[in-house]
Amino acid sequence: MNIDYAQQKQLKDFVSEVVVNALGGRSARAYTHKDENGVKIRPRVYSRLWHDFYDYFNINAYANLPRVRFDEALEYINRWQPPTNMQLEIGKINREVA
Repeated sequence: MNIDYAQQKQLKDFVSEVVVNALGGRSARAYTHKDENGVKIRPRVYSRLWHDFYDYFNINAYANLPRVRFDEALEYINRWQPPTNMQLEIGKINREVA
């Protein structure tokens, strides 16, 4: 059996919390920053986390996570960090002066 709706919501909410923290918080420049092409980094961080999550659990959507792996999924999300290049980009954005 797969995770239920409440567990799906818990995963989504936890992913949002982890991404916001990875960006430096809601008040950090990286949270709202757009590059010269108008592309935001925040959606890229979300995308990377979900990509890594799906790859690790060998699923195509978080709703397909087996219920018996739910606690493992929470631990995975808790330990996840953006790749080094992305961390450096976030740090650079957050250090920029407006």
